[in-house]
Amino acid sequence: MCFRAKVRKLWPLWFLAGLWLCIGLQVSAQQSFYKVRIGGKFGYIDKQGKLVIKPAFDDARKFRDGLAPVNVGDKWGYIDKSGKTVIQPQFEDAQSFESGLAEVQSGGGSGYIDQTGAWVWKPTK
Repeated sequence: MCFRAKVRKLWPLWFLAGLWLCIGLQVSAQQSFYKVRIGGKFGYIDKQGKLVIKPAFDDARKFRDGLAPVNVGDKWGYIDKSGKTVIQPQFEDAQSFESGLAEVQSGGGSGYIDQTGAWVWKPTK
């Protein structure tokens, strides 16, 4: 069997390896801040371990699509990478954004919001 025939048979493996590398780089690029707990409050550090958002939250989740859900008291809202609140804490629970939408719980039901906090799908039980 010649070299060209072997390469043709292996192209699916090369394609999958390239796809895996591309997805891996995209995920690592999104995850640039990491939550830390200091003195009972959560904040964020960067890859070098530098504190970038001071601990001020009762709980926190991963940054995705540039925003992270944070808990203040008994409500969840969202901050941006500067630590600024962009969606006021108002939800019973909140998940990280994915492709511009995040699942939140409000009034005992689940719905979806966009990155401005506008309802895309109002909560249903």
